[in-house]
Amino acid sequence: MNGQSLDELLNELRLQGDAPADRLMAEIIEDGGSFLPVPALLANKRTEEFIRQHSVLPNWADLDKIARGQELFYRYGMTIVTLLFFSALPEGYACGNPARVLAYTGKLNNDREVLKRILRTAQFIIDVMEPGGLSAGGRGIESTLQIRLLHAAIRADLGRANYSCEHGIINQEELAGTMNTFSILMLDGMKKYQHDFTEEEEEAYVHVWNVVGHIIGVDKRLLCDSPAEARVLFHRIKTRIQSPCAESNELTRALLNFLHEMIPGTLFDGFADTLMRHSIGDDLANRLNIASSDWTENTIPLLRGLGYLSDTVGDHSELAQDVFQNLYRKLILGLLDFYKREPDNRSLHIKLSDELRERWAISQPT
Repeated sequence: MNGQSLDELLNELRLQGDAPADRLMAEIIEDGGSFLPVPALLANKRTEEFIRQHSVLPNWADLDKIARGQELFYRYGMTIVTLLFFSALPEGYACGNPARVLAYTGKLNNDREVLKRILRTAQFIIDVMEPGGLSAGGRGIESTLQIRLLHAAIRADLGRANYSCEHGIINQEELAGTMNTFSILMLDGMKKYQHDFTEEEEEAYVHVWNVVGHIIGVDKRLLCDSPAEARVLFHRIKTRIQSPCAESNELTRALLNFLHEMIPGTLFDGFADTLMRHSIGDDLANRLNIASSDWTENTIPLLRGLGYLSDTVGDHSELAQDVFQNLYRKLILGLLDFYKREPDNRSLHIKLSDELRERWAISQPT
């Protein structure tokens, strides 16, 4: 960092957005536009060159590492999706500035709006992690650039509205923290479930999210060379920006409402709160007003044991791998089926590539 401390770097970058994307939005606004939804942004002629230029992988991207990192998603799909809901999302919601931005932009009008955002996050991760998702024309690159354009549109719109903020809106520090939530936090979470992977696999998983970070506009100084560096960066950012507010609690409650509805019956009503508390720790759970653990806490060792069993047996048996892959499939199907219950949500489904659907035996919803 050329003698610059990590905190000094983060202090500098928390005031910065995404210069190329922000310039694009300024040009669109000059032409008379205002806040635009992503489809309108993509249809704007000014975005064509931006998308062409930023759809190219950096010269340091390693295709073999990307493939190995994506394979880790297949192998531990059930655990990763669980960690998304019970760890990554609440950890992100606990960051006061992003939570307030969501509220200000009208995304907390009701639980359904929050749930749409949850589904889009799951969509983004699957797009990035499917085979070929980060290849030329891949869905992962497309989804990442859509999010990048949306971030720029939000920054521009809130800037015009004179939105008051302690530091930058959707800034570099927050972007880097989010990327590491999806990478190093997931890796550490998988270890809690007794999953065992090699150092090379861990490096590959972080590499995938470094590539995604580059595409989404993260400053190169915040792209870490190793899992160890990523872990230091993530925990430093977490210490600096996690400060739950009223909006954080609203987001977390909406997420828990969704998880409660996903679990049938009433016997396990406390399971979602218990597992989330276990995943993020009592201190943060208390600050997010998550209910105390109940008897379902006794199921946590069983979950860890199942993680160890699936990993150990899967290492030595293709049949076992198929069995656990089927469990992953059912989890994804449950998520999809939940959103197919209401007519308004039929278009809000996770899109899967042909290869991924064939592997998981999932039929694309209609």
